[in-house]
Amino acid sequence: MAVGAIVRDAHALQAQRIIRDDSLGALYGKKGKGLANLIDNGLRALALMVEQDQTLAQVPPGVMGLIPGETRHIYASSIPDAFRTCVLMYSSIGSLEQWSDEEQVDETAEETNKRFFTEVRDAVLTRSPELRPYFNKLIPLYSGGVPFRFGFSNPRTILNFGILSANRQPSGIKDAQAKLWQLKCSKDYTGVRHAALIFGVPNVEDPTVSPTQKDILRTNIHEIERQADRFEMQFVPV
Repeated sequence: MAVGAIVRDAHALQAQRIIRDDSLGALYGKKGKGLANLIDNGLRALALMVEQDQTLAQVPPGVMGLIPGETRHIYASSIPDAFRTCVLMYSSIGSLEQWSDEEQVDETAEETNKRFFTEVRDAVLTRSPELRPYFNKLIPLYSGGVPFRFGFSNPRTILNFGILSANRQPSGIKDAQAKLWQLKCSKDYTGVRHAALIFGVPNVEDPTVSPTQKDILRTNIHEIERQADRFEMQFVPV
């Protein structure tokens, strides 16, 4: 069982314990805290050795009780994403919730939103190519205001799109609230009758989403639906 991981990409190297504090406490009682410190120090020592142009295979075994495993080459969108993969593959008592990439949340979320929107647009245009002029429309929120870009707009409907990721739910909620407000303002200004927010959400059967994340996800989806109802709009999770 893996208790920690060392992840390296083209720009950085990071070592992190992936076994949870509560798991160590359950296994070793009061000694769990000392063991956590020992693992943390051992991982830092191993990371320093790797940083000095050594591979894990070359470092001595048993550094503070830690034995390096094999080097694995994986695809990940970020270092936190790589740690999540390590937990999923090698640690049954690791934690997924802690791996949120705070420094890259905005950039990653924007790229994910773009991919989701592109997939939706391409699927729609495959069936109804005549709708192409209505995608990616610029619409002001009020008279004389700076136009905002909406996913879809025609004389009857305004739509916007986004993503609610399991491991970035706070930022996803903020994005949904901002887009609901933009939709409401533009709906009022243009007089369009229908407006909706379409968000991609995780599949409830996704094994990488923890039960806690699923519970929070259900609560967040319900809250966005209620806010959309107050604005007389629809929220459509897909």
